[in-house]
Amino acid sequence: MFRLVEQTDKAPVIMEFYVNNNEAIAEGECLVFANGRLTKASAGGAVAAVSLHSVEAGIDKTCKVHLVLPGQVWETTYTGTPDAGFVVGCATADIDSTGTMLNAADVESGPCAIIAIDGANAKAKVVFKNRQLS
Repeated sequence: MFRLVEQTDKAPVIMEFYVNNNEAIAEGECLVFANGRLTKASAGGAVAAVSLHSVEAGIDKTCKVHLVLPGQVWETTYTGTPDAGFVVGCATADIDSTGTMLNAADVESGPCAIIAIDGANAKAKVVFKNRQLS
């Protein structure tokens, strides 16, 4: 789960938006906008927001999110065997297929820059460099 742990200049922007119909969202999941609604972010793509709660699949469901902005630091767990490039300073760490963690084995075209790694607990602190709303 991605969790906002620091914001350097302003208060976090929390907003509520409609979710794509029949799509479930997990708490702490990376999301983007498609056709004016929230949907799951894909590995290798940009991120617009992170969900604040889970949403069951259904029609015209809404989700409160943190919009991803400059100056934010996010903490998340990571999965997979870390690539040799999965180090502090990596600017292309990718999210996993669930959108709730980093994929430590993929450092090719992801939206995250790593600023801290806690290998004992498989956690990392990141900033989103590839933001849909930038």
